[in-house]
Amino acid sequence: VDVKILYDDFMGQFKGPLPELIRGERKLGDLFKRREEAEKEFGGIVPSKLKGIRGVVPDDIKSVQNSRLKSWLKQNGVYLEDASDWGLAPHSCVLVSEIQDDNAGESAGRGLVAARQVIKGTELFSIPLQLCITKTRAMEIFGKDVIDFEMSDHVAVALLLIHEKAKGQDSFWYPYLSVLPPIDEINPTFVWPEEDLQLLEASEALVATRAIQRKLERSYLELTQTLFKDRPDLFPLDVFTFEAYLWAMVQVTSRCVSLLPTRSEDRSRDPNLPPGNEEYEGRIIGMVPYADLLNHSPFSVAFMKCSPPSAFIKRFRGEGVGSFFTYTGDDVKVVTDRAYRATEQFYISYGAKPNHELLVQYGFSLERNPHNAVPLRFQMLPDLPMYKEKIEFLKANDLDPDLPQAFPLGEDRYSSEMIEYLRLLLIDEETLKELGARDLFTLDFTRVTTERLENEIVDVIVEAAEEVLKGYPTSIEEDEELVNNKSIFSVLSKRQRMAIRMRLLEKRLLKRNIAALNARRKLIKSQVQQREKGLDIPPDMVNISRHRYYQGPLGNVLPFDTGAPA
Repeated sequence: VDVKILYDDFMGQFKGPLPELIRGERKLGDLFKRREEAEKEFGGIVPSKLKGIRGVVPDDIKSVQNSRLKSWLKQNGVYLEDASDWGLAPHSCVLVSEIQDDNAGESAGRGLVAARQVIKGTELFSIPLQLCITKTRAMEIFGKDVIDFEMSDHVAVALLLIHEKAKGQDSFWYPYLSVLPPIDEINPTFVWPEEDLQLLEASEALVATRAIQRKLERSYLELTQTLFKDRPDLFPLDVFTFEAYLWAMVQVTSRCVSLLPTRSEDRSRDPNLPPGNEEYEGRIIGMVPYADLLNHSPFSVAFMKCSPPSAFIKRFRGEGVGSFFTYTGDDVKVVTDRAYRATEQFYISYGAKPNHELLVQYGFSLERNPHNAVPLRFQMLPDLPMYKEKIEFLKANDLDPDLPQAFPLGEDRYSSEMIEYLRLLLIDEETLKELGARDLFTLDFTRVTTERLENEIVDVIVEAAEEVLKGYPTSIEEDEELVNNKSIFSVLSKRQRMAIRMRLLEKRLLKRNIAALNARRKLIKSQVQQREKGLDIPPDMVNISRHRYYQGPLGNVLPFDTGAPA
């Protein structure tokens, strides 16, 4: 027996600095070098766990970063005290470095959990808007002649992020920037390698990913030819690289929120815009330190919002807090939408987003998502009956006849607007006369038409859904077999697991909708009879003209389990 082989096999199972030192894979000086780097990173203070031969442990680094972030927040007027104060309850949140999202089935990185039982309506924190990274802050730092009102909020925030990141510990936002996750931890699809993107074939996620990739490349190229070229003193190309821009945009797309300050001076929109302009409302896009550690739940209805700080918070800020900002503006707040048990993770809503949007923007998809949907697209074609009249009708209702219209198929519903649009596309002169309408403008598209046309609409939707199913690279059975085989599925990368889960959920959704649409055929005859008797219109709507113009989207829902008319 070769003793050296046995020894190597035995030692090979141990990981870390000490075994590496014994095996000769690491020099003793390397360990001291790592400690020196850690001391530099953490301002000369290294916790006991970071000292000695163990080297720097990632979890310990995160703990120090968390502590530094909280200290910075406290110094700048954020109440995070464990003890109560005058009119203020103890802070409800605990910042954890790693948390599991049960709905996503994957690690969610950092998160906030309840320090104790919390009742519904509890204000979790109140963060000065001036601490946030916004276009307004970018204007102050770069100048309004550089960051003008026409520049998008997203680009302005991205440029400020790169600028502050390059300053390192000299940046005011350094404690916050140091907890921002790297690109590979967020992993939105627009940074995935091509071999992983192939798993998304036929999904709307791939379409959106390609669009974002093109947009990012165009926007960076435009910046290099304009702003970066004109102001190399502010935007040196060795700092503002495409890689840095991509990192910043990943942070912006995954962490920025839309806020509406109550003070006009906090808004980045042009104050000279007249009332009625769509930009006059003055919403801004911003990254909110600490608040953006809250993870998403599709069942939450809690959001970040702007409002003035309470009198108790103002009083707290007048006692021993930093003077970097003058607290005269709004705060960003989150109020719980339900009760939470101690140690339970706090959630907010990122919006009613389907899985493909979550994966593209945030890098995750959810097993249980009531907002999940697969879009179907339909377009006006020249060979359709009454083509010229329909083109005129669409233009009169501000719809572009040259663009396909997308309609979502949801988990348990589909929009009435899709049915109405297909009625328009498929109707002919004979059916129009049968329904007693003079022209398209006098037909109520919200009401069921004829048995033939309604069945034809179902045929078109089912065919479109089946075409989407055919486009996926694998069958629903193959994906289910792969997901259920834990030994194989677990060795795939997180990106691959997310992609396979998402497309499997999309296939199931399409299958359920096809079954529901086919079941709808049984209801069509009775619905047509109800229309003929005038029973499909609620009594209070009988004398109200509803058929002069096509109104969409109407936002109605067609439940599968009732005989409600379309």
